[in-house]
Amino acid sequence: MAGLVLATYTDLKSREIPDKLTYALIAFGLAGHFFLAVSGNDYMLFVQALAVTVLSFLGAYALWHVGVWAGGDVKLFAALAALNPVNYGFIRDAFSLDALLWPGKPELFASLSLPVFPLALFVFSVFSMMPYGVLLSLMGFYKSALLRQQFLSGFVKRGWQLLQFSLLGVGLLAVTYALGLPEASVWPLLLALSFLPSLVVLAFTLASFAYASYVYYLIPFFEAMKYFAPLLLFYVFFKLYLVSKEEVLKQRVPTASLVEGMIPAETIVESVAGKLVVVKPLRPSEILSFARRLDFRGLQARMVLPEGGIVANSVRAAGLTDEEARKLRELAARKLLPETIKVKRSAPFVPAVLIAYLVLQSVGDVLWRVVFR
Repeated sequence: MAGLVLATYTDLKSREIPDKLTYALIAFGLAGHFFLAVSGNDYMLFVQALAVTVLSFLGAYALWHVGVWAGGDVKLFAALAALNPVNYGFIRDAFSLDALLWPGKPELFASLSLPVFPLALFVFSVFSMMPYGVLLSLMGFYKSALLRQQFLSGFVKRGWQLLQFSLLGVGLLAVTYALGLPEASVWPLLLALSFLPSLVVLAFTLASFAYASYVYYLIPFFEAMKYFAPLLLFYVFFKLYLVSKEEVLKQRVPTASLVEGMIPAETIVESVAGKLVVVKPLRPSEILSFARRLDFRGLQARMVLPEGGIVANSVRAAGLTDEEARKLRELAARKLLPETIKVKRSAPFVPAVLIAYLVLQSVGDVLWRVVFR
């Protein structure tokens, strides 16, 4: 944990993780597990640590290759895998949190012997980044009346649709149970009803939910709210992101001021003919549009960059190199690029990893035990 705290400090200070630190953590982790293997005459401890370190590095390297992570993040995750191939839960054990978090169910917070800790750490790290994006979005909403208007547009309609979906789902559960059908049959019924006119769906909703309420009184209402509340919350955050991502999560800066580490919002390619081509990022709505038309060739063509050299890559987490930033400044000086360019607002990733690490060391492998119970 001390190494992760130090990595967090350097990431916040300079947005870099020193190679000396990550290499030292990898060596310390593997050497420590080798010592434990020899002293306990159980060499599988070392084999497991080595295998998990290699696999974590390869997985993180793949994310780096597609631009999701920077190089320092790759080596840091390999180091954490070497130190913690499994979740040792030292905070949980130090404060007996397994007994405090859920009295009577301490087994939920026990650690697995399977080496899945690096995967859980990755999942929790991603979730730890979400509050930063939400905070930026809320700040943007506070300042911009236009963003508030865009967010509220269609909100009531979508909220009603989610409520109707929740009521219909609970109603169909009651009907299928009465008919002796399995619960899983509700999903194909919901899918089939989605193709019918809205008035027909409303009639099914009212009829099925009325039957459920007649049989089970208020229980169906509370069950529907259990589905509706998280669906509405997810919709709020998702729309918050969609509406604010252009204005809040990106900013326009002078092209002449670009420096190493900035992440462009658009990919710029210098074609074979010497022409600069700006490639806008693929939006989720575009992917859905291609999928509805079953136009997978069109989707593949949209994902392929024009032939030539990439001057600026919008999907690389490490951002612009010093050479790329200098070339973009030169192109702007020659009037081949606009005077301003959009860049992404980014947050240091290692602090999110530290938060995730502390949470996992406190709750053990509860994630896997809940998912696969």
